[in-house]
Amino acid sequence: MQAVVPNVQQPIDVNISPELESGQTYQGRATFYDAANPAGGKGNSGYDVLSGDALAGITAINNVQWNASEASGAFLEVSGPKQTDGAAPIIVQVSDLLYERADGLDLSAEAFFEVADPVDGVVDIEYKLISPDDNFVTPYGNSIGQGIVVEGIPESNPYYGAIRLNNHRNPVESVDLLEEDGSLVPLERGSDNRFVLNTGSAISEAQDLVVTDIFGQQVTLNDVDIASGSSADVVTGEQFDIV
Repeated sequence: MQAVVPNVQQPIDVNISPELESGQTYQGRATFYDAANPAGGKGNSGYDVLSGDALAGITAINNVQWNASEASGAFLEVSGPKQTDGAAPIIVQVSDLLYERADGLDLSAEAFFEVADPVDGVVDIEYKLISPDDNFVTPYGNSIGQGIVVEGIPESNPYYGAIRLNNHRNPVESVDLLEEDGSLVPLERGSDNRFVLNTGSAISEAQDLVVTDIFGQQVTLNDVDIASGSSADVVTGEQFDIV
């Protein structure tokens, strides 16, 4: 009689670093969730809820690599059992936090189907951070080459300047207000991936912002209105280089 080989999952990497690293392949478990109906109405990154084919392009990431929302918007190349059998790896964008685990990803159900049979429920995967090229179109509809997208915050006002960023090629480490004298005033990053200016003074005009990615690259976004109360997105045309 032929022995039955159990489906033994890979051990969890207990030494995983909070910050995603270029060139590093991570191993972990993948599960899936209903990304069309996230808890709380939106994922923890604060991005719009998607529908249709776009759902196959998003994931939640473990509570270590979430790194206080720094992983928001990151692009990951993922391989699972179907890739072992010859399928091409998939690319997903981080849009949510996987509270319950310190390893792996909680893929949208649609993305999980691209790497494994849903009846398996939990599978081993490999994933790595990537810098998509300019022609890559994100689940939210813009190409990387169009530049970083500034998402307006409806609650913003002259005493509460706030924005959220999407469509950035690499994860964002910080956002700073660029003063006329060249000095930088940091915006505070919230758990919902919004950046807030806390100066105690009213904001009377559009601002220039310096955005820094996790590799130290910087781009300047000019004339960004962080206090208008508008929910409109602004496509900036400015983008980080490929790493």
